[in-house]
Amino acid sequence: MSSKETNNTTNSLDRVLGTLVGLACGDAVGTTSEFQRRGMFPEVCGMVGGGVFRLKPGQWTDDTSMALCMAQSLIERLGHDPRDQLERYLGWHEKGRLSSNGACFDIGNTTIGGIDRFRASGNTRNFCGSTDPMEAGNGSLMRLAPAPMLLRLHPQLAVTVAGETSRTTHAARTAVDSCRYYAGLLVGAMNGAPKEKLLAMGGFVPTGLPDDFWSAMEPPLDPEVAEVVLGASHAEREPSTKEMPTRQGTIRNDGYVVRTLEAALWAFGRSTSFEEGCLLIANLGDDADTVAAIYGQLAGAFYGYSGIPAEWRNKIALKGLIEAMAEELFDMSNRIDSCPHLATPASTIPSTSDTTDAVAGGATHAMPTTEPPEQRVTRFVVKPAADEAGGGFQQGAHQGAGGGVDGNEERAGGAFWGGGVAAHYQRLEDAYVAIKAKIRARSYHTIEAFEQDVSAMILTRQPTHEPDANTSEDAGGASKTAKHDDDNPESREASTGKRTLGAEETVEKAKDALTEEFAARAAIDKVNVRMMLQ
Repeated sequence: MSSKETNNTTNSLDRVLGTLVGLACGDAVGTTSEFQRRGMFPEVCGMVGGGVFRLKPGQWTDDTSMALCMAQSLIERLGHDPRDQLERYLGWHEKGRLSSNGACFDIGNTTIGGIDRFRASGNTRNFCGSTDPMEAGNGSLMRLAPAPMLLRLHPQLAVTVAGETSRTTHAARTAVDSCRYYAGLLVGAMNGAPKEKLLAMGGFVPTGLPDDFWSAMEPPLDPEVAEVVLGASHAEREPSTKEMPTRQGTIRNDGYVVRTLEAALWAFGRSTSFEEGCLLIANLGDDADTVAAIYGQLAGAFYGYSGIPAEWRNKIALKGLIEAMAEELFDMSNRIDSCPHLATPASTIPSTSDTTDAVAGGATHAMPTTEPPEQRVTRFVVKPAADEAGGGFQQGAHQGAGGGVDGNEERAGGAFWGGGVAAHYQRLEDAYVAIKAKIRARSYHTIEAFEQDVSAMILTRQPTHEPDANTSEDAGGASKTAKHDDDNPESREASTGKRTLGAEETVEKAKDALTEEFAARAAIDKVNVRMMLQ
């Protein structure tokens, strides 16, 4: 078996980066054939954009938007806060936040239902997903990656929290259990498990959990999910055909979560590279973007960031932000306290007892709560990052009652995570959302007023540092460095400090790329504003 199949040559940071970047790449590749019937479209051979949404190469859809919403919540709340995750999904739905083109599009009905229930509750509920088996779509599995990325060293906690991230919008048992099992796979892949173990007959159990983990759970895995993940050879199945779409043993690329899970595992087992498996799914059509995004999480974790085609990585919309989020989750994953109260398998059905929180040093204590049982949340503690200057903890972070943090620091805890990439993105997005609101309200009476707002938006650029002696300018003004390579995972992991994108000038390039993306969005909007003023 080759090193590609044994997963023993890729470092941890590279695999964590690959998990989120792989999700976005799969989404962007699959959107070309989304909603099209297999065999009724030209073969997809790369990341080319287009499709029903007429996207540019590298632009992605709801799968990645919702994953970034979750990642941002985990980072800024220093942990798992379902209510905050729903707030961010609402912001994406209403204002197009964390989208590849400034708009919310391609959103599933079950997801809309969950967001609507959250809005109707006055934004007070932790979990708003429907338990109806007929609403077991793949909308929670598609966005799953950030939770197991953060909890990669705590497999049982990753499984438990994965189920809860599903229940925010998708509470059908098949959806919850698909997320729980897939979280176990992602943890295994990120920690170096070989493919033969990940796809073994009888299922995969992450290291550190008992062999009977899945069967000992109460309740056990949903029978449909168990049939797919515990008892079949995924690589031996074949895609369904128009003539026999439901034949047993065939792969279907539709939106039902169990079939989506099966298709992603089939492509992973059938291929020997990230690209090969992704294109297998893209050429099945139908819900290709979501299935490819789900495949991309596992394949990205297994092959690593370095195993994803560089051409694809470099085309991805908001590339710098996605990588900054992934690297911050990696950093946080090393600062999670042990959680001994989760030593036994946790049920998908919330406990009626008081919740228990882990505290510094691994001790536990009961946390009284006013939440009804079905709204209680699994808590864990992420230690603040050490202050580089004084060796202490960063100032400005404090635990709130919900297990997150309060305050408006650019990253909760006071750090400018990602070297300020995230903060720069937030400034751009806030300004762009305000511009879009003015366009919708027809508040622009001259094109000059629009241009003035756009100029103010792109001038939010705030360099973190001046280039040092180790940098040089090329003919086009782009900074280069001999110290770090943005596409070299080993140099990433060797980077010093909490900003892990690499050299300072690499961070500045990421900020410049974000500014250019928002300027391009505004250029399209300018055409629409001109038409409105005619």
